Amino acid sequence: MVSKSFPIERFRRATARRLRAKATETEILLWKRLRTIETEGTHFRRQVPIGPYVADFACMAARLVIELDGSQHNTDAIRLRDQIRTRFVSSASGITISHKI
Repeated sequence: MVSKSFPIERFRRATARRLRAKATETEILLWKRLRTIETEGTHFRRQVPIGPYVADFACMAARLVIELDGSQHNTDAIRLRDQIRTRFVSSASGITISHKI
């Protein structure tokens, strides 16, 4: 089957797959819990492409995104990028982002 998606979509999907394969220990532990929760007839997903970003966890029906921003997010430049991501996701889709550090 030939993919009809645009190159950027393929890139985001490939990035999401790579991030799922290289999950941190904290992400693995949280995923074990989240995958068993049913929310309004749906479920949580992990490494979900949303616009130009890939969210750590998302429940689209509940409009909730969970980001695990660990020590690799402790520089000013990365914190600024995270703030821009949060504003984009919140304003573009009305999704609430919850940060866990």
